[in-house]
Amino acid sequence: MLNLNAISLKKIKKASNIKGNINKILSINDPEYKGFGEIYTSIVKKDSVKAWKYHKKMTLNLTVIYGETKFVFFDGNRDFKSFNISSNDPHLLTVPPKLWYGFKSLNNNDSLVLNFTNFIFNENEIERKNQDEIEFPW
Repeated sequence: MLNLNAISLKKIKKASNIKGNINKILSINDPEYKGFGEIYTSIVKKDSVKAWKYHKKMTLNLTVIYGETKFVFFDGNRDFKSFNISSNDPHLLTVPPKLWYGFKSLNNNDSLVLNFTNFIFNENEIERKNQDEIEFPW
């Protein structure tokens, strides 16, 4: 397992525009960039928890496009680290492989999470546990 301190949190650069802001999430020149595999979104239903997943090789780059989401990471021993990310104050979470993670919508609506990964999803690369298999007070 990796140390939870290997997770990075970066403020996303916002370009203000009267017609709508532009958020620069990730560039090939950023140290968080580890290659490109795929980009996908995940809707987090109000009052739902999506947990637990563990990637053996994949690096995640997570941000919240809409709403507010709590991300929780577990080192497999006893330590947890959490981040609350809001689309009103956008940040990029870069998560190395070998950490358990889950997330939950914090607002009264669904949230939309964007994940930019370093390679294409492979079912053999991921492990899953039910929410109650890792005890955390969501």
